Amino acid sequence: MRGLVFENLVIAETLKRHTHAGQNPELYFYRDDSKIEVDFIDVTDRSAPELIEIKSTTSFKADLARHLESVGDLLDIPREGRSVVLRSDASYVVNGVTFWSAHDWLMR
Repeated sequence: MRGLVFENLVIAETLKRHTHAGQNPELYFYRDDSKIEVDFIDVTDRSAPELIEIKSTTSFKADLARHLESVGDLLDIPREGRSVVLRSDASYVVNGVTFWSAHDWLMR
């Protein structure tokens, strides 16, 4: 259940962040006919859409961002708008994808 709870926390706090900033949150789930999924798309700021995958792991694995490239290209989301949020101690960038620690993501 940790993964589901962590995912819900990140999405709920992102929703609250937008609401408290006076914005109308636009968050969507993505799944296509091939069952490729991405946890959420944030188009609250249409000039800077974000594609986010949420993982409860604490360690980096290259495949954590495996769907961000194809879905991001399909939806025309710039590479800098593609992210993974995880339970790590620090945020970092690998191959143009930002891997956010949950703390850094929630405090932005």
